[in-house]
Amino acid sequence: MCRFIAFELASEAAQATGGKFNTSFSDVKLTCHGGKSVIEELATDFDTTIANLYWLQDQASTRGFTVKKGLLVENTNRIFVKIHHKLFEHLDSEVAEEGGDVDNNMSESGTLADEFPWSIHNWPCSTDAAQLALLEMVDTYQVVPVPAYEFDSGLMYPTHYKTMLIKALIELHFALMHYTIVDKDSKKSGGNDIYTLELYSIRVLKNPLPAIVSSRKWKVSTKDPMRSDSPTKKSKTN
Repeated sequence: MCRFIAFELASEAAQATGGKFNTSFSDVKLTCHGGKSVIEELATDFDTTIANLYWLQDQASTRGFTVKKGLLVENTNRIFVKIHHKLFEHLDSEVAEEGGDVDNNMSESGTLADEFPWSIHNWPCSTDAAQLALLEMVDTYQVVPVPAYEFDSGLMYPTHYKTMLIKALIELHFALMHYTIVDKDSKKSGGNDIYTLELYSIRVLKNPLPAIVSSRKWKVSTKDPMRSDSPTKKSKTN
């Protein structure tokens, strides 16, 4: 059990900068950081998970390599797990052949598209750069939505990723991937062991608390403003 602390789980992966994408839009990955739950009873679950991930890193490490990257993020005595999800798959890929796009999957009540009306043809984008990039991909790529399920078990709409997931208590399932990069310029480290957590599914266990409006932003009158004799209600004259 953990909660999302900070992430780029926007429907276009928050990759637009100055009107241009840092990488090809088809290659962007949604990323997020999961941290310890504020619920004391569940905090130990996160600590156990972190210990297991450290153990798995050591078991999969390459002999002679001393650098491990990509899996855990340490910040001011706190540890986060870094999770990825590739949003788009080429139509020739294995994922596409298995039916990654929502309008290619079936459910008991009919097509999943009836329940989840988003596909690459109408995927929501908040920037012009993302929209233009998406138009160029319609015939060659399909979207693989984040497998995030709301508290009532429904697949989460892409426009809700940030509002429904940030600081929510979630159950996270993932696959640990490992690859190596040889550092030819360094004789000491030998190379880098790179670890990534590929998202398998997210289940919201407890929705995030609603934002508290500061009292400095609004005032409540001690008198009912809707009463006809209220001093705050101005009388009209002909």
